[in-house]
Amino acid sequence: MFRKRLIMGLIAATCMGGCASGPGDVSSSSLEVRSLGLTRVVLRVPSTTTCCMATDLNSGDLWLTDIPLEDLYAGTVESGQVMHLELLWLPRAGKTPIDPTATNVSIRHVVFAGGEVGLYVGGGFGWPHGNAESALRLSMEQATIALQASTPGFEDLLSPATMSGSIGGMADPELAARISAAVDKLVSKAIESPTIVRR
Repeated sequence: MFRKRLIMGLIAATCMGGCASGPGDVSSSSLEVRSLGLTRVVLRVPSTTTCCMATDLNSGDLWLTDIPLEDLYAGTVESGQVMHLELLWLPRAGKTPIDPTATNVSIRHVVFAGGEVGLYVGGGFGWPHGNAESALRLSMEQATIALQASTPGFEDLLSPATMSGSIGGMADPELAARISAAVDKLVSKAIESPTIVRR
C-alpha cells in the first residue's frame, strides 16, 4: 500500500513539474532523475518555484520546488520535491576540469511522499549560464545521487540514480534563504538526525 502511495506521489510531482514554461524561460526545467536499480523509475524534477542566490562560500546556490510555499513554510508538506544545487566552482578552459566526470555541483534532493521523507545527495558536473547575482541556469549531465537518510516508512525507488537536464532561476536571496531554512527544519525534524540540507 505504501509503495503504491509513494509511486502516486512521484507521479503527481512529475505532473506538476510539467507546468513549467518553454525553453526560453530561465526557470523551465528539463531535469530528470533516472533510477539505475530494478525499478527503473524516471522522476521529473519540477520548477514551480525556482530561485538562485550568490554567496561567499561558492559560485551560487539554486533552489527549486513544486511544493506551495505556504505549506513549505508552515511545515505541512504531504508530497512534493525540493532540490538544492550548489555550484562549487566555475569551469574555466585551461584552468579547471571541463569534463562530465568532474564534480563542480553538489546536489541535495528532498522527496516527500505520503508524509514520509527521503534525502538524496550527490554531485556532478554542471555548465553554468549567467550568474547567481542576476539569473543562473545549470546544465547537468549524468550527475549521480543516492539516498542518504530517510524516515522509517520511506521506500527508496531511485538509488542509485543519475540526473541530467537543465534548470535555472532568477536571483532572489530572500526567497532562497526562506526555502533553505524551511527545508532544513522539516528534514531535521522528520529524520531526527544532524543532517544539514543547507550550507
